[in-house]
Amino acid sequence: MKRRIAGKFGRKPGVSDAGSQFPLRSYLVDPLPLHPDPDDFTSAVAQWGMLGNDTYGACGPCGDVHLNMANAWTAAEQTPGDIADPRWPTTAQVEAAYFAFGISMGEPGPQPDSGVDLGQWLLWRMKNSIGPIPPIGGFAQVDNGGDEYAAALHAFGGLFTGQMISPEAQQEYEAGQPFTSTATDWVGGHCTAHLARNATWGRLITWGSDQLFSWPWWQAAREEAYVIFTPEQMAAPGGVFNGVNVAQLKADISALNGTL
Repeated sequence: MKRRIAGKFGRKPGVSDAGSQFPLRSYLVDPLPLHPDPDDFTSAVAQWGMLGNDTYGACGPCGDVHLNMANAWTAAEQTPGDIADPRWPTTAQVEAAYFAFGISMGEPGPQPDSGVDLGQWLLWRMKNSIGPIPPIGGFAQVDNGGDEYAAALHAFGGLFTGQMISPEAQQEYEAGQPFTSTATDWVGGHCTAHLARNATWGRLITWGSDQLFSWPWWQAAREEAYVIFTPEQMAAPGGVFNGVNVAQLKADISALNGTL
């Protein structure tokens, strides 16, 4: 068995100012229904791919791609396949998107590697593709724990999340064990796609692997989480998708960034 080695970090720690301006609860027409049963949107994907995150701090783009690979736009959709499928970007395409984002943030080229602010990344993605993956339509920040987290993961099929990583968590990953340590001696910020949950465990995709985590670990490490919408969802008839006033969300993001 190939040894699992924790890759690089890259998410800039803290909650993104850009992302925090669009809290999901502010756009709900009705509260998201609670969903106590388990969810799992990982089973359709065989190989996730490291996508350069062992070389660069491109965890933000990697989390974005992995969310797409699970087809995590709605709780009812999954797409079989793995990273070798031509629908998904190559490592070189993911790295190119990461470098282009860095340059757009004023970093020196040709290969800046100073990390990703998740809110700024999502704004950038509203105009930019990652290889064959088209631009997104919008996004909203989710409360990163409790009922809203669980309900949003169920309703939208996955969450784009930011957390901190400790040396203890790195060691757990490398040993093939779940993230359980609540140590807070952080070594860096990280971005992952959260795609499964039950009463005891959650599951995320990181460094090309499907990784279990305990809720005490998440409570200690969590910093931010988002739902991501396609352009089609943002243009839903009546301006509402899955109980979210996407018409108002679209107008607010447009007023901030002029991207829509």
